[in-house]
Amino acid sequence: MAFISVENASYCYPLSKKKALNGVSFQVEEGQFVSILGPNGCGKSTLSKLLNALLVPTMGNVFISSLNTKENKNLIDIRTKVGLVFQNPDNQIVSDTVEDDVAFGLENLGKSQKEMQETVKWALEKVGLLEYRNFKPEHLSGGQKQRLSIAGVLAMKTKCIVLDECTSMLDPQGRADVLGFVNDLRKELGLTIIQITHFVEETINCDKILVMDKGSVVLQGSPREVFSKASVLQTFGLKLPLVTEIGFKLGLNKTILTEEELVSTLEAKRCSEM
Repeated sequence: MAFISVENASYCYPLSKKKALNGVSFQVEEGQFVSILGPNGCGKSTLSKLLNALLVPTMGNVFISSLNTKENKNLIDIRTKVGLVFQNPDNQIVSDTVEDDVAFGLENLGKSQKEMQETVKWALEKVGLLEYRNFKPEHLSGGQKQRLSIAGVLAMKTKCIVLDECTSMLDPQGRADVLGFVNDLRKELGLTIIQITHFVEETINCDKILVMDKGSVVLQGSPREVFSKASVLQTFGLKLPLVTEIGFKLGLNKTILTEEELVSTLEAKRCSEM
């Protein structure tokens, strides 16, 4: 069975008659990098909360390593396996110092002082914040705060990190830095990454894209497969990555994903026409 299996899952908030999610189904294999793309209000954030049992589906099921999120006995295991990083890191930071914030979840699990110290040091080293261990979190930059949130998740020895639009409050360079660092962690630690975003450029290097609209998954596939369907994406209010759009406008007969690929394709075309 896949590491994450979402089976015909729907969710309706208690005070709403409209389904935030409607019959969503997909699977994520261990170690994959999956992006969930869609306009505001399409259900992306609701789905992220289903993946670590902050919410449970009103219909259908969500399984994490074969554990059903609807069963209370599974909650600690599920939330240890899947960590959630929110859009605004200030909503996730709860302690007065950087190292205390990383230790918070470990304290709740009853870990020994020695184990907490070792794990906190390891997690801060992984995110490049060890030298800031005694800083107050409010003295960190936006990108550093997101790294701190990720360190808290890593300290739980999680297998999967769900990034719920965690780069949306950063500038372009900050977004690139955080995503590059997350991808490095994925490769080093064998993590599964699920990235929720509305920035199409952030999805180019992932293994699979899920496109959502009005609570449903309307398209899924590799970046090349998804971005080859430009007209379909437009119906859901989504644009192509700039380099992909340029490739189409130049009449290239393939879906371009990177600047390097665009240059090499144009060069090959020029040589063939000589």
